[in-house]
Amino acid sequence: MKRFLEILVIGCLTVAGVFALNFLIFLNTPYGHPASFIIEPGMNFGQVIDLLTERDLIANRPLFKLYGVGKHLGRKVRAGQYDFAGVVTPRELMAALITGDFARLRITIPEGWTAREIADSLGKNGMVDPLFFMQKVTDAELIRSLGLSAVSLEGYLFP
Repeated sequence: MKRFLEILVIGCLTVAGVFALNFLIFLNTPYGHPASFIIEPGMNFGQVIDLLTERDLIANRPLFKLYGVGKHLGRKVRAGQYDFAGVVTPRELMAALITGDFARLRITIPEGWTAREIADSLGKNGMVDPLFFMQKVTDAELIRSLGLSAVSLEGYLFP
């Protein structure tokens, strides 16, 4: 019986060691490809993992989920658009998702543009829905919250 327990313990330690080694290799091995994706507000960690799996950005779904759940990172994933220029390790990918390392979009608003021209330019660049933007430009509650007594934000939108 004692011999059986020794073999069982050695077997369990071996399995745990192999798993730990595979897990460390997984966390530090770059994978994926250049990709761009959007994590929508309200997406849970499972949906984020589904998205990353669809985009072929994680090599091992169960290990990635285990990493996120084990470190309580699932609730910390931030919504936004992410762009990855190349391969990343699962650690780097998770770090980007929890720090909100979003894609940076740049737009120039020339002096003298009207709110409609700004809305159209933002819409063409995929930054905001032009109709939503125009609604906010004339939103009385928003204007009051900014301490203004105007009927529109036209003229307050500076380059």
